[in-house]
Amino acid sequence: MAAEYDGAFFDATLQREGGETIYLRMPFHVIKGMLDRSDAFIEFGTPFVIKHVVHLGLDQNENSLLAATGINQFQEPLDKDAQIRNKTKWEEIGEEVSNQFARAIAAIRDESIS
Repeated sequence: MAAEYDGAFFDATLQREGGETIYLRMPFHVIKGMLDRSDAFIEFGTPFVIKHVVHLGLDQNENSLLAATGINQFQEPLDKDAQIRNKTKWEEIGEEVSNQFARAIAAIRDESIS
């Protein structure tokens, strides 16, 4: 039986350096319809900035081919909520990215109405 989801996150990468990545995370939930349908209505929550720190290289506890090649994109972060240096800077950058995203969504909505 397939799981049904009524919410998720959009993540935008603001910076990636070494094993550290700063994201703008935009939560949303479905207010009408189904998430996997193009006619779903979604409502966005308050975006926030997060930082993940991942291990670069092989995961010694993993035995899959992806882990062996060092490209396992599903590897658990070492720190899912790492401290963000210059947090105000990243919040300002995140706000601008969020505003760009909102303008793009509005343009799509306006295009579909006309």
